[in-house]
Amino acid sequence: MDGNNRTVIPGLNDSHMHPIRGGLNYNMELRWDGVPSLSEALAMLKDQARRTPPPQWVRVVGGWSEFQF
Repeated sequence: MDGNNRTVIPGLNDSHMHPIRGGLNYNMELRWDGVPSLSEALAMLKDQARRTPPPQWVRVVGGWSEFQF
């Protein structure tokens, strides 16, 4: 790549990550991205609640909108 004698630093894009939260809570999070029906979402929630250790809460994160179902 020719930067015409200027400094070129690729990849300085802030993707707004939460790696610590994600690492600590990954197994307790439930994503509803693309879940097509409320019945399927509730089944997923029931399964996640079974796997989530007490006293933790199940976290439904990202991908949900009030128009989804």
